[in-house]
Amino acid sequence: MEEINMEALNAALDHIVAHPEEWDQTNFAEWHGSVDGNDCGTTFCLAGRVCLQNLPIRLENDYGRVFGRNTETGDRIDWEADAYAVLNISNMLAWALFYNMGNALDDNEDLYWTSAQDFADWVRQTVHTYQQTGNIERLPVNKVPNGTS
Repeated sequence: MEEINMEALNAALDHIVAHPEEWDQTNFAEWHGSVDGNDCGTTFCLAGRVCLQNLPIRLENDYGRVFGRNTETGDRIDWEADAYAVLNISNMLAWALFYNMGNALDDNEDLYWTSAQDFADWVRQTVHTYQQTGNIERLPVNKVPNGTS
């Protein structure tokens, strides 16, 4: 089983909990303003946050879509693949952590998480279970849209 980069994962989760207004699990990165200021309002999912904290990135706006460009190589950031590489995780675990959820900080009842802490706790538990058993547990029923499973 892979050696997961828990330092990078925990740093990203700690940032999400401390700054939930910068977190949106439904998009890798979403533009909400100008990158020229320190507080541009751009939000990132877990994968986006991992990349932003661990890679030399310059953010770019392309008609509302947020790109990251590696400032050392000039290559465009692939939020998903680069986060896999930083965290050293399998596709199965990445799918669970990056795609199997939204966040409900805007009180949208169709999404999973009611707080950034709720999300971070679930990610940490899911990774722990994966490291112990190699399995990904299904989301609890109360975390699935509309209570379905």
